[in-house]
This record gives sequence, structure tokens and C-alpha cells, in this order.
Amino acid sequence: MNSYCKYENNRLIIGNEYIERSINLAGGYPVNEYIDNKITGKRWYGDNNIAMFNVCGFEFGGSVSFRQYECENGGLSEQHLCSELTYESAKMKLIQLFEIYDNSPFITTTLSVLSLSNAQSSESNAANESAVSDDGIEQDAPHDTTAAGIKLPAPDTIDCLTISPAHLKVETITLADKSDGNDCYVHRSRELIYDNRENQYSGSIFLLDDYIDGEQLIVVKEAPCISSQLARNGADLRVRSRNSGYVYLCGSGLTEGELCSSEVLTLYGSTVGVANKYNNPLRLYKRHYSKVCLGSGRLFAMSNTWGDRSRDAALCESFMLRERECAERLGVDIMQIDDGWQKGLSANSAKKAGKVWSSGFYREDPQFWNVNPEKFPSGLSPLMSDNVELALWFSADGDNDYANFERDAERLAALSREYGVRQFKLDGMTLKNKLGEKHICEFLTLAREKSGVDLTFNLDITAGVRLGYLPKKEIGTIFIENRYTDFVNYYPHATLKNLWMLSELFPARKFQFEILNNLRNADKYEATAPGDELAPVNYDIDWLFASVMVSNPLFWMEMQHLNSEQQSKLADITAVWKRERDKLYSAEILPVGEEPDGISFTGFQAIVDYSSGYLILLRESSNESEYTYNIKLPANAKFEPLKSNSGFEIIASDEKLIRVRFEKKRSYVFLKYRV
Repeated sequence: MNSYCKYENNRLIIGNEYIERSINLAGGYPVNEYIDNKITGKRWYGDNNIAMFNVCGFEFGGSVSFRQYECENGGLSEQHLCSELTYESAKMKLIQLFEIYDNSPFITTTLSVLSLSNAQSSESNAANESAVSDDGIEQDAPHDTTAAGIKLPAPDTIDCLTISPAHLKVETITLADKSDGNDCYVHRSRELIYDNRENQYSGSIFLLDDYIDGEQLIVVKEAPCISSQLARNGADLRVRSRNSGYVYLCGSGLTEGELCSSEVLTLYGSTVGVANKYNNPLRLYKRHYSKVCLGSGRLFAMSNTWGDRSRDAALCESFMLRERECAERLGVDIMQIDDGWQKGLSANSAKKAGKVWSSGFYREDPQFWNVNPEKFPSGLSPLMSDNVELALWFSADGDNDYANFERDAERLAALSREYGVRQFKLDGMTLKNKLGEKHICEFLTLAREKSGVDLTFNLDITAGVRLGYLPKKEIGTIFIENRYTDFVNYYPHATLKNLWMLSELFPARKFQFEILNNLRNADKYEATAPGDELAPVNYDIDWLFASVMVSNPLFWMEMQHLNSEQQSKLADITAVWKRERDKLYSAEILPVGEEPDGISFTGFQAIVDYSSGYLILLRESSNESEYTYNIKLPANAKFEPLKSNSGFEIIASDEKLIRVRFEKKRSYVFLKYRV
């Protein structure tokens, strides 16, 4: 490995060919000395002597031990170097884990705590707020100072960096989930900070730009979205510039009152990286994310009947056999049965008899997660096929902070062994504290171990309090949104917009995005907005597929109700996509063109290597027929059209652009390019 870690003379140094971080423990507390960009020689440091963290009332002064090892998260991540510092006081043990990957300019730091006393504190973490003087002038919150002269950062700080730039710009990227009530999952803002005080920001990803010398520091709070964070009590980032500057990443997700002597609880983490004006920091982070989350190795097309809103009313063996026939005809890889396959009824059941959601499943019926004998008298075996895999919906039991996680894991493993199920959609999750989060994470790992196969998950983030985009990123895919023509809330351009925005931050293969039956409920759209060009009925169904095919396309419909033309178009484009998807999976996906809004020219570039890749170019309902995409292409690139739903012409192209003429509105072209 190119990554290294050295611990000697009370100093920990961890790094690789891109980044190095030094932590000094000579004063009894870990203090960040510097972070180096080893490519440019930029050193981020400051004059402040501030401890790296301040969580759970931990008091230093006990023993410190060190160990390191290599890890790959059970094959879900690239092999990487892990280093641990363990601090032990009279009341508490705290483990500080550092993780670094080869060829990545990022280091992740995570804290875990264990109470060594049965007595629990009733105090919670102090609020992360600056003090205000009597005359109303904002001042920095005072720092406590140890006998060795080391300052403590703000309470509930999980990582502290010292910095010294005179001038900084801060870009804040805030991620959102709970998509049942949201339709924009990436919010961005940028400002030049006021350098005479502490500046506070709430968000998920922060870019600190020392724009005078063109260097950037990337700070990521490895935590759920703001609305799903536990024990949240203030800003996520606190920054002050100049020689006395610092960066505090705040919010552990844990209160002191939650500590107990029987459980090690892991706090929210910190990832810090370096870049400069010649690098795109978000592209660097996306590449790092791809190392942590290797995925299954292939894009997949999945079907799920819930999108047509009959819920479990039609669900039975004969109904699903018809769905399987359609799946085989359309080229769908995995047929997922949503809520209703099981014996117990959830609160979402169309039969109105279900009472439970998120918890209480075993209290309602100890056999809740058996296969429903009335709907599937022969079990699920008749649905198994060599051509189409079977996947199931599942909701872990939230009773007593997911105390039944081992029972849930064993049930999933049994279903996997009996029916060959390798994917489960996990829904209904509502986390209340760090203990519940710990049990959910153990459930995810244990289910894979017990099944004996490469079990994976589709993590639903449409509602509830859930892990989101950043924690446990190595696990499975993310089920992004529920959209329904029945409710007139499915618009193809809005789904495309969300994938387009997320693909700048994360590998697109991490997500599932939906395709609906575009002919359903056309009358409802007409009644809501007569003549609306952006209504689904005005799109070709293969355009819908093309718009999401850099992710894992989700056929969110009862496929048996598609007409012959719809089925033919979907079968054709799915066949083309399946021939190219292995390269799309490993390619770097970039959003290109304009942000989708229904009348734009937009799309994606898939960079396979320096000499080849793909373009998926889409014309929405624009009145213009030509558009110039600013895209970096290899010199002398040749284009091979793979699929389109109308006539098109490449008018001009070079290393920096491609100009395309589209014959009609709402058209697309899928191109391969290579030298």
C-alpha cells in the first residue's frame, strides 16, 4: 500500500502520496498540527493549540494505546489502512479511528465511546452557540484551557483543524432526504467569510477556499441529513480565519445521558481532504466515495409494482407470474416484491387491517415475516427464475431501539437461502438514538454474514429518520424517491434533475431512480394543468429510461399494463443499455449541459478512460433545436450512435464542445465516443 501511518514520540502521522495529517499528543491531548497537500506543498496549520475533539465530557489524562491494520469492509470497500488511538480515563474509553485509501487525498476520522461506569449522566451536550456580549456584539464562545495550555474546542466537536489563511470563501452543500416531502436534495451556498469572528454553517459538505493561493480544504460531516441527525444542537461547521484560525466540525449525534457500560457507540465522523484550483474537489470526493463503496459491480434494472398505487391489493402468485413474464420480455434483472408479500399487514396495506409501521411487527404476529400463505400458497418458489432475480421489501423491527436486529438478520438470511433473494429494500426506519443506529448497522452486517452470499440492500430515504447518503456508504444502493402519476407528482424532468444534481457529488451507480407508466392518469394531469407539455404522457417511455440509465433504473409500475408499443421501446433501449452497462458502471459520471427544468438541454458524460466514454444528451421541451454542450472530449474523438428516439445531427465537435441538433422536443441520443 502507498498509505502509511507512524506513531512515535507522541506524534501520529498518517498519509499517502496526496495528503498527510499530523497529530501531536505531547500535551496529553491530541492536537492537529497540520494537513499537507503533498502535490502542491500547501500546509494547512495555525497558531492555536486546540484539542482535536471535545465530546461526551471526556477527560484526558489516562493511558493511550495505538494499533493499525488493513480493512476492506467485508469486500464492500477497497483495501485501506486503519489506525486507532485508544484513550482511557477513569470513566470512559474513547477510540479514535483514522482511515486512508491509496490514491485518495482524504482522511476519515471517527470516534467511538464506551462508558466504564454504570452511572449515566443526565446532562446533554451544550449548544454550539457563540456568546453575545451585553452590547449585542457577537463574540466567540470562550475556550476552556487545560493545565498544559491546550484549549478545548466547542462542546460536541468531533474534529478540529487549525488554519491560518487571511481570507476564505466557504461553500456549503446541504443534502436533503425525506423525499416524500422534498424535491430538491442538494442545496448550495457560497460566501466570503467575515474574518473578524467565528462563522457558523449548517450542512453536509464544506469547501474552504483559500482563493488567494488557489488551495482548498474539503470537510465532510459523515452523518445523516440535517433533518435526520440525532441530538442535533447547533451548527455543523464553525470557522475562524487568520493566524488564530480554526475549523470545528460539530455534532456527534450522542448525548452524555446515552452512554452506558455495555455498548460501544460510534459518533458521526469527519472526512478531510485537500485540493487546489486545478482540481475539482467534488470530483475528488466522488472518486473517494467510489473507493469506500465498491457496489455490486454492475448496474441493474429492477421492477416494483408499488408505483401504480394498487399497493398489495393485487399481489398474489398469478399477478407476480405475469410480472415476471414482462420482466423477462423487457430485460429487467430483478423483480422486487414490495410491502404485502409477508403474512403480517403493515399500516400501508390496501386492506386497511394493518396497524404496525416501523416497529411492533413481532408483537403483532410472531410470524409476521413469513410468506403470506393466502397470496402465495406454494411460497415464493414459483416466482424464482434463471433470468430474473427475486428481491423483497423489509422493515427492521424498531422495538427497543432495534433490539430484534439479530432476529431480523436471521429472517433475511433464511429468505435468501430458501428463495435466492440477494437484495432487500429496507423501509420504515425511524432512528431515535445512537443505540438504535448501532443496532441497524449491526443488522446490515449480520444479515450478510448469516446469508452466506453477497447480500445487498436498497436503503429507502423517502421518509422517517434514516442514514441517508453518507453513513454506511459501503452498503447497497439508495432508493431515492416515491413518485406517482396518481398524485400528479411524477414529472420526468424533476426526477432527472435530482439525479443530475446528485451525480456531481456521488457515483450515480449508488442510486435507484424511477420510470413510471407515462400513459397512466393523463386525465389527472390535464385537469391539474391543461396542455402541460411537461406531463409524462408527452414523453416517449424510452426517453424516461435514457434519462436515468446512469443510475439503476427502477421500473416503478405494474409492467403487465404497458401496451405493446411501450414494451417494445423499453425492451429495445434496455437491450442496448445492458450491452454497455458494465462500462457505465465503472465510468465516472458527470452532469453536462443545463440543470434540468423541463425546457433545457441536459445530459451526462460517462468517462471510461482518457480515450473513450459515452454521452447521454437530452433535449427537454425546449423550443430551440440546437445546443452546444461544453464537454471535455479526447482529440479526434469519433462518435457511434447507440440509441435515439428521433433524428439528430452532430454539427460540430472538438476537445471542448459538441454541438447537436435534435429533430424534436423531448428527444435523446445515446452516443459512444473513442479515439
